[in-house]
Amino acid sequence: AAWREVARGELKVDSFSVNGRWVPWYNLHKTFAGLRDAWQLTREPLAREMLIDLGAWALALLEPLSDAQLQDLMRAEHGGMNEVFADIAAMSGGARYLRLAERFSHRAILDPLRGPRDALTGLHANTQIPKVIGFARIAEERDPGAADKDWLAPARFFWTTVRERRSVAIGGNSVREHFHPLTDFQPMLDEVEGPETCNTYNMLKLTELLHAHAAGDEERARYADYYERALFNHVLASQHPAGGFVYFTPMRPNHYRVYSQVDLGMWCCVGSGLESHARHG
Repeated sequence: AAWREVARGELKVDSFSVNGRWVPWYNLHKTFAGLRDAWQLTREPLAREMLIDLGAWALALLEPLSDAQLQDLMRAEHGGMNEVFADIAAMSGGARYLRLAERFSHRAILDPLRGPRDALTGLHANTQIPKVIGFARIAEERDPGAADKDWLAPARFFWTTVRERRSVAIGGNSVREHFHPLTDFQPMLDEVEGPETCNTYNMLKLTELLHAHAAGDEERARYADYYERALFNHVLASQHPAGGFVYFTPMRPNHYRVYSQVDLGMWCCVGSGLESHARHG
């Protein structure tokens, strides 16, 4: 019923729900991304087949919607759907998937970044970072000329403004999951819910993509320096030696971290935590 409503263009959307269902595209993205990873890492043919079939379903569902309806749909957190659509385009050679990736890119975020302008204050931080990873992936699949200006440059600007103006020494960002004002870092010291681990996990993914397209040694070094800082000071410190992952790393003096427990805490940062620490080699 939920997807039939979407297909008919019947949309009631807020930041975390579509037609009363909790972040359906965010949840579905995990299935898309898992199948993509299974194909890229193991070359399991069934994973590729299932992913392309899911992509065809999404294409049939979303292509009839107008651009305005799609933008309305994207007001709800939706993970990195534009990224996986670009990945399907690369895997299948299907130009329609790349076009869908472009259409499934949230203009409320993309347009200010193209300015370039930082309009991030007050926004849910980790809703935005996967979108920007998608911008960078679209740039990789498009012709270099327009892609650099329209897609890669906004991703670079986002990374720069978050790193230089919105992050603390450990490489993390956000307070209570949101970007605080640029001129006031006091909430970072007062609140117990400091930088979210998922944010840094996704910032590292974005950093890796941008590093691959750096213009020279100085730019590559800037990405590498941030990656090292965030990996060693935030991500590696987010796993307890005896098990469990951290959601928030408080910057509040003399405070403590809360670690997940089996069957008691399956937060988003547990999922990204499992993946983060599996990537170390």
